[in-house]
Amino acid sequence: MTSLKPIHAYNLRGQRPQRLQDFASDLKKALEAVTPTTQGYYRDVSVLALNWQNDEMGVSCLESELMNIFARIYNFRTEGYQIPVNNSYMSLSSKLISWSTSRGAEHTLRIVVYSGHAQYAGTTDTQWYLGGQANAAGRLVGSRIDWRRISGVVDTMAGDVLYVFDSSRWEQAATVHLDFSLPQVLIDTLNDLRGAPGTAAGIYARLFRNAYQNQIGACPVHVPKEGSPSITLQKLQPREVQRLQASKAPGPNRVLISVKIHGALSELDLKSWTKWLTTNIPPGVLAADVKIEAAFQGSGLILVTMPVQLWTMLPSHNAYSFVAHVTSNNTLPWLTQPLAIRPAAPSGSENQPFHRQGSK
Repeated sequence: MTSLKPIHAYNLRGQRPQRLQDFASDLKKALEAVTPTTQGYYRDVSVLALNWQNDEMGVSCLESELMNIFARIYNFRTEGYQIPVNNSYMSLSSKLISWSTSRGAEHTLRIVVYSGHAQYAGTTDTQWYLGGQANAAGRLVGSRIDWRRISGVVDTMAGDVLYVFDSSRWEQAATVHLDFSLPQVLIDTLNDLRGAPGTAAGIYARLFRNAYQNQIGACPVHVPKEGSPSITLQKLQPREVQRLQASKAPGPNRVLISVKIHGALSELDLKSWTKWLTTNIPPGVLAADVKIEAAFQGSGLILVTMPVQLWTMLPSHNAYSFVAHVTSNNTLPWLTQPLAIRPAAPSGSENQPFHRQGSK
């Protein structure tokens, strides 16, 4: 829970500042990670859809529709597997080994789609228990599988791996309103793309926009693999590599972050930053969507807006902090002008309540 006066606000040495040029370097790496390139082309892509034999959420229909899109539009290999209630761990482990052994190789991509209940098994984003049934409190009932324990057979094979987990709890809206479930919004997004190149980070930005516009309480979480570019999904072309064109970020949704900068900020620094944005970011790619909104002396703090997919690929650093989700740049630029120490006396009576312009 956030606080107006958190403990770290009183720790003047708690944050490790970052040089502006180092932040620019991190931003460029994040940009390269979300921009589709010819290196993102795969010779073969296989999709394995998993659900439980005792599924109570009715996921099979949407899962089949998603598999149909992967097969029909993207030319991916697709297959499904029902996790049995009895001997579930050994059965799923055997399936993952055989599937990964036959499909894993250099320049290949394996996509695992899971639809069902899940429960946290630890403190990281990859520690989950999977199960087919849950009670009203969201606790798994009956057979369960420790995903972190079993996923090693997939991760250690050659090639890239993408996990798409629709792990809803029983009481969550996604189990009631299937129109807003992860499979449904992913189906809608892939239908819109129709096989055009798109990174996982870029697709996530579209999913985020959908959740934001429909006022869904929780949107999907994107967990990129550290040190690796975002996986590119595109229609497989058997005899030629499709020339990939980077696309602009969809929609106005952005993220506002604060960056703690080492040393004093100067006008020259900010001019150099603006020049860097115009010369280092490829034409037509997000250029207008990365901007310093404000800069402050003393703490050496800058506020920056950027697209959602760029934010998800930035490395974790003590100098970077999330502030808010926004849909515009700074709409009050006049606030950057210094205020007079003592404003002129009002023409009317003092101590009047604030009224918005045009209101009575």
